[in-house]
Amino acid sequence: MAWAHAQIARDNIAIALSDLVEIDYLSLDEAKEVAYAWLFGNANDFFRLGL
Repeated sequence: MAWAHAQIARDNIAIALSDLVEIDYLSLDEAKEVAYAWLFGNANDFFRLGL
């Protein structure tokens, strides 16, 4: 069931970031950078995966 929780998290991140882009708080490129960091970069750095 972990995959379901991960999907819910991804959906909620997408909704939150799209709302921030819509109100011009973030640009689309900034939102992409945040999503990348949250969903890949931070874990990759923390666990030193080197990917």
